[in-house]
Amino acid sequence: MVLPFIQLGLQVLGTIIGCHSASSQRKENQKQRDFTDQQNQKTRDFTDQQNQKIRKEEENYQKIVREDQRKYDEHKSQLDRDHQLRIQQNAHLNNKELVELQQKHQTELETLKADFKEKGAQRAREFAEKMQSMKQKNQEEIANLNYLQSLEIIKNELEYERIVKDLWPLENTPMQLLETHNPKSPLGIPLTVLMVNTSNPPYSDLDADITTDLRDFKRQQIDPIDPKRYIDFMDGAWKKDRQGGGAAIQQIRSLCRSMPMLILEAQFIPQANGNDEGYFNINFAYWGLDEGTYEYYGPFLSQLPCKSFQDNSQIRQFISVCFKLILGFCTDAHYIKHYEKPPFFPDLIKPVLKVLDHKVLDHQETTSLTENLIEQYCQALESQKEEKGLLISEWLLEIAWSIHYIPSLAVRIADRAVRNRFSI
Repeated sequence: MVLPFIQLGLQVLGTIIGCHSASSQRKENQKQRDFTDQQNQKTRDFTDQQNQKIRKEEENYQKIVREDQRKYDEHKSQLDRDHQLRIQQNAHLNNKELVELQQKHQTELETLKADFKEKGAQRAREFAEKMQSMKQKNQEEIANLNYLQSLEIIKNELEYERIVKDLWPLENTPMQLLETHNPKSPLGIPLTVLMVNTSNPPYSDLDADITTDLRDFKRQQIDPIDPKRYIDFMDGAWKKDRQGGGAAIQQIRSLCRSMPMLILEAQFIPQANGNDEGYFNINFAYWGLDEGTYEYYGPFLSQLPCKSFQDNSQIRQFISVCFKLILGFCTDAHYIKHYEKPPFFPDLIKPVLKVLDHKVLDHQETTSLTENLIEQYCQALESQKEEKGLLISEWLLEIAWSIHYIPSLAVRIADRAVRNRFSI
């Protein structure tokens, strides 16, 4: 009964790497909207300037490619003319000697073509690296611009005090957050993870245990793969008397847009009769370095019945697994998109789901869920083919190798890697 709810959530995760979904539709007050519009306009102006530079680099690259093609065609034509001249000058040769002459010419053409392809591939790699470097620098500059703009509103004490007093949902003030997340820090910009539990009793204390699970998950599963995927957990930051949802997250986003952030929200809704056999909603929000609006805010799971589980400990364990999947997926997406780090999420799936095997899910359901996760993940990766180029096929091959324990799926992913390689 649980599996269909998770599979629905996977379709949501699949949007994170490749797509931009709409943000919360809750209305802001006019003053807040005006400030947000000003921030977005400044960011757009900077982005337009940088895009012009990128387009100029692309135009220069295309000129070089066309010039290489012209030289190749010219060289090939010269080889063809030389070959025809040799045939005319050696009309007395017998058939065997003419065949050898033709084979020599064919070898020359193949060598020329191989050199041309290798040179083109090298140029493409160098260009892709240059573009990624430019885009990453732009993202960091945008993060710094957003950081400075957020400080501007804090200097307006009346507006700042109104937001903190009436609307701000966190124990930490915006200034405290910004002071500890300067985008110019030599350590880089971490992905901040905020756990929100707006559940009613008996699940109102879930967040402490689950945050501990997430810290252990990072230390035991993510850090051994790459300790430089910085994740900063904000424990107990959400005010107990504040509701979650899009309106609260919009307030955080308005002042902390320079901080890449993942917000995980669990919400228990009791039945009308007041007993604990209600249902759970699991929501999340994510934004990266350069998003003008949310990358995504919305449900991962909606109205999951509590009666699907044997006891409260199983519910806690299940929510923890869902949050680990979201954290792993979004961390991977964040570092793929902004830093071109290789994927690691497929390596995490098996150990994460292991705790559900034979408890909440049977073995066949666990295998089915694993396949579904990897399929959604690979589709999201492939949606980045135009931007990431040859890296996608390399990453797909790595994924195929990492899931050798599901041979049929590994073969399908490897086949897609090959197709992607030759379609670029």
